[in-house]
Amino acid sequence: MNWVGNCVVVDDNALSLEQRLNDWNESLMLSCGQYSTQLDHAVSFAGHVNISEVSDIELSSISTNARSIIKHSVDEPADGLFHYFIVLQQRGRSQFEQAGRQILLNAGDMTIMDQRLPCKLIHDGEVKHLSIHVPIHIIKDFMGEDDIGVARKINIKSGMGFLLKTYVEQLDFSRHHDGNQLSLVNDQQSLINLWGNTIPNSDCLVTRRSMSNIQFNQLKIALYQQLSNQNVNIEHVAKQHHISKSKLYRFFAKQQLTPNAWLKQLRLGYATRLMKEKSWLNKPIIEIANNAGFSDLAHFTRSFTSFNGISPHRYRTRYFNNKIN
Repeated sequence: MNWVGNCVVVDDNALSLEQRLNDWNESLMLSCGQYSTQLDHAVSFAGHVNISEVSDIELSSISTNARSIIKHSVDEPADGLFHYFIVLQQRGRSQFEQAGRQILLNAGDMTIMDQRLPCKLIHDGEVKHLSIHVPIHIIKDFMGEDDIGVARKINIKSGMGFLLKTYVEQLDFSRHHDGNQLSLVNDQQSLINLWGNTIPNSDCLVTRRSMSNIQFNQLKIALYQQLSNQNVNIEHVAKQHHISKSKLYRFFAKQQLTPNAWLKQLRLGYATRLMKEKSWLNKPIIEIANNAGFSDLAHFTRSFTSFNGISPHRYRTRYFNNKIN
């Protein structure tokens, strides 16, 4: 894994309060977007922001004794990607408000934040947050929806909730110690798989969801693990997860899709992500196609162009040219 990022510490009393606050707000803007900060004037303001990026996923660590951090408006990020934040409260206590909901976060608690919505964090003393920022389009590709419910606690006592918390902590550890020893694609996929198992799971969220959604996301995870298999049978995989053929087709009829058309979308979404991975930059297009379950390059090119509005070669070239510029 190749981490890229920066670190800003704002606790130098030699600087004016105005300068420290400006440095802090600029750092927040880089990691989370445009926020305003309200200070606790009873103490000398201090803050620490550490931002890292791996592929399209960001990891940020924020500690501060500011009274509150507020996002009033929604400005499109510089890279055009909105994110979901998986937030782990590592130290202190905070009240988190978003989408009309309020929850209290104690040390060890986790929640979800949507970058597209205004929000507020009110702190009780010094706090530290660790958060992973996952582009919303990745979650939408994987889960088939992009409204997953925010400001709800993830139950870290559940099996999958505990795994997600452990994963976030290990990702933070690897950034500081052995970051180059991890596989970029596999690591990103591990996070998406954990997300897909945790967020819709009735045992992992305070607000419960239906069993059909749990089964459906288990089906997605199973198929993601077999995308390179060109002969994977979606009906067979569904049966393994106790989803009947009639139930499968009824679900997709509501989406105006067939199961195989949806599977093709999964393949193309995965291929699109591989196009943006540095580790795949110099590999032939056919290798990416094969990895996503396409055996014929011409068929893959037509499908990819229809899916993204641009050919695979031009998509990859344009993406990395934009990253450089």
